[in-house]
Amino acid sequence: MTDQLTTIFRDTFDLPDLEIDGLSRATFPEWDSLAQVKLILAVEEEFGIKFTIDQVANMSSVAELRAELTSRGAV
Repeated sequence: MTDQLTTIFRDTFDLPDLEIDGLSRATFPEWDSLAQVKLILAVEEEFGIKFTIDQVANMSSVAELRAELTSRGAV
């Protein structure tokens, strides 16, 4: 899962060396609302899942995204 998420984040932000451990919306200004939509769409496509609007609104870090994916069995 980590490799897939890293690729998604690197592609979304066009930063080939981006490290996602510890990354959050609060610490990474580029992660704005438009980037959030792009990230969620890419994650949904990659893992074959759909998030609710509330889940999307509450995901503000890589750790929260990983936890949600893990709870859905997307390891």
